[in-house]
Parts: sequence; C-alpha cells; structure tokens
Amino acid sequence: MEPVIMALKEEYEDQVTFVIVDVETADGNALANDFGVRYIPAFFYVDSSGGVVAEDVGRLSKSALEQNINKILP
Repeated sequence: MEPVIMALKEEYEDQVTFVIVDVETADGNALANDFGVRYIPAFFYVDSSGGVVAEDVGRLSKSALEQNINKILP
C-alpha cells in the first residue's frame, strides 16, 4: 500500500493533507482508538470542517482511494 499512498500524497499534496499514523506508538494508538480503528490499514477522509466524510478499510486500489479523496475536495 505504501507506494499507492505515496503516489497519491504527491499527486494531491497541494489539496489534501495526508496523516500517516503508526498505531504501535502511544499517540498513534490513542488516535486509532479515537477513530474506532479495528483493522489496518484504515483510511479516514476528513473534510475541512473536521467531519469524517468517508472511511475505508483494507488494501485498496489507487482509484478506489481517489474516489473518496474527491469527496473532500472543494
């Protein structure tokens, strides 16, 4: 998944902030608990007002991830 995420991060860097969280750290684990993460990888698409617009779990194609990225773009 890392190559797909990094390609998307580069492609959308001027429009979207990507936050990659290591759930094996205390802070990452706390954040995962706050979002109710039960499976890894998990993706949350948060709009500019802080609302979760969509979420995905598991290995996804670039196009599947882009569909939800486009939901948060103005």
